[in-house]
Amino acid sequence: MNPVRTLLAFCATLVPATVIVVGHGLGRAEKRTLALTVVFACTAIFLFGAIQLSTSNSLGVLYEHVTLRPSILYGTLANRNSTAVLFVIALCLVAGFPWPNITVTRIALGAAALLLVLGTVLTQSRSGIALLALPLVLAIFRLAWTLRSGRNKGAPSMAREVWIGIAAIGVLAAAVAVSATQNGRAADSLARFETIADSDRPEMWEDATYTAGQYWPAGAGVGTFDDVFQLHESLEYVGPLRAGRAHSDLIELVIEGGILAIVLTAAWLAWCAYASLRPGSVENWWVRLGAGAGIAALFLQSALDYPLRNLSVLAVAAVLVVLLIPSKERRS
Repeated sequence: MNPVRTLLAFCATLVPATVIVVGHGLGRAEKRTLALTVVFACTAIFLFGAIQLSTSNSLGVLYEHVTLRPSILYGTLANRNSTAVLFVIALCLVAGFPWPNITVTRIALGAAALLLVLGTVLTQSRSGIALLALPLVLAIFRLAWTLRSGRNKGAPSMAREVWIGIAAIGVLAAAVAVSATQNGRAADSLARFETIADSDRPEMWEDATYTAGQYWPAGAGVGTFDDVFQLHESLEYVGPLRAGRAHSDLIELVIEGGILAIVLTAAWLAWCAYASLRPGSVENWWVRLGAGAGIAALFLQSALDYPLRNLSVLAVAAVLVVLLIPSKERRS
């Protein structure tokens, strides 16, 4: 066992553990405030990234050891995939957030959602752009549910809000389309999907899967990937750079933890699914669905990257867990 790695792993759990311990007793209103905080914090990350991007990432650089590409939005994070998944999580929370009674709040949420969609495209993260389907599907499902419930209960029509939202989405889609056709930044983002076959990740995943088989079923031990992968990497795939990660947390989890890691992960995902879908009031159900969609985004990106290795993303994941825990009023 490596004492330094053990200490680092323990320290990485302190923030999310604190968030869960402190947040598990929050009431419904406080949890909604927490969700709003995540949404507007991610919007602030986008605005900061937009300032960086306007200067080709020469202004406001936070990491001296990381080379930022001039055409990519990073914000306060060093990895564009982490930035993108944060934006997607925030969009999932917006899709599940109770419809505010205050007009200013509704406008602010709508504007934040549009900016976060634009920000996800500007990160040029292929996984992040693909994951935009999660909040989109949730929003459509909720809209259909709300309109149907409103007709059944004789509630006032939401036609005005719906058409405003559709118009705003149409304007954003048109702007992205124009950028894509004029070789703008959106074109760069979409062009990355054409280079998937040129990526070295499939080769890395092939070697990582083979490595997992060599240590099955017990696993090589937590934190050992960087050591054991080098022993089993195919010579035909060896390059000048060292693979410090499998670029798939799911495969890396199996390499290090074996069958026990699979069982624990499956149990954790089962609890998240149950907590998202358990019965309750309609408003709280949508909030939980938004949090569950955020966790689904993290799980799906973990198949292609390592989002939870980022402490900021890990802290936001802890917030999602807090939103899934039964509220204090429910337990009392």
